[in-house]
Amino acid sequence: MENKQKALEMAAAMQQKEKSGSLLWCVAEDLKATIQSMNEEEAKVIVADLEAGTHDLKTCEKAIHDYANKHKSGGSACCPGPAVPGILRVHFGLPESERPKRQRLNIMDFM
Repeated sequence: MENKQKALEMAAAMQQKEKSGSLLWCVAEDLKATIQSMNEEEAKVIVADLEAGTHDLKTCEKAIHDYANKHKSGGSACCPGPAVPGILRVHFGLPESERPKRQRLNIMDFM
């Protein structure tokens, strides 16, 4: 659990620099929740990117903002909460979901 814990600590350290309840503070909450659902190998990617300085809360926020703008309806842009983990995973170069897509059942398989 070394990489996962390190990634969580790094996200928490970045969050402490932000005003409680601010946009970037909330992005850090989303990042921490996303890290919680990752395995050690995925967390290793997060640690490497955060240490390299290629990713931070601002780049994460930009990825979420870009998603919202891409799915704009009229004058409103929105990013539903359940979409955020997938957006952050893709932002760090990981697959959108760690779970494989479910295949449809074929009734003929049961006959």
